[in-house]
Amino acid sequence: MLNRRLIRLLITALLVALPVTAPAGEDPTMLPPDAHADWQAIGRLNHSGYKQRKLCSATLIAPDLVLTAAHCVTHDNGQPMPLADFRFVAGWFRGEYAAVGHVAGLTVPKRWLFAAAQGRIDSGADLALVHLRDAITTVTPLPVRRPDRGRVRILGYRWDRPHALSDSGSCLHRQAEQDVRATDCQATFGTSGAPVLQQQRDGWVVVGTVSSIGSGLTYFAAWQRLDAASSRSWRAD
Repeated sequence: MLNRRLIRLLITALLVALPVTAPAGEDPTMLPPDAHADWQAIGRLNHSGYKQRKLCSATLIAPDLVLTAAHCVTHDNGQPMPLADFRFVAGWFRGEYAAVGHVAGLTVPKRWLFAAAQGRIDSGADLALVHLRDAITTVTPLPVRRPDRGRVRILGYRWDRPHALSDSGSCLHRQAEQDVRATDCQATFGTSGAPVLQQQRDGWVVVGTVSSIGSGLTYFAAWQRLDAASSRSWRAD
């Protein structure tokens, strides 16, 4: 596990709602406006409505299922935040969007809950499945898969540019710890939960979610299946 105090500070940095300077390295650029239509499965997971400024990035991976970071939707003790307060806004771009999904449920790894109960943060388990009340049928979901050795790319919304996707470009990655990958893609504040993408044999796939930053690197949780034995689920009140 990474040092609990260090990781908590890094995750706080990813969530803080203030414009800040990106880490050392090439600053992610805004995705060209005409390219946004190709990435409508990526959206904002907003807390308390689609115009709220508190947000994480998230990805539609099935018509009724969204992938994001666990720390975006749970308290420090691992318990879920009020699910009815969240909205997934697919394809958000300068006030327009492809679809809005209301949250009906949440699934997180038991590893995340176990670490949180001990006051630790397990970045390798920092992912969550957000179940939507109604399926989104107007947007094509992105497939998910375990990462291979190829290069990766991060697309997400950042706090100082929250109305358009930012693109890290092509980056290297390596395994840091169990299910934790480190990449030289430059994420910055507000990109928690953003998809880490990889171009594999059949096109672009999601291979993880952004968890934290530090020492010029971005750490992400590699995709893993969450079945009944390895996860816990809640339903919205």
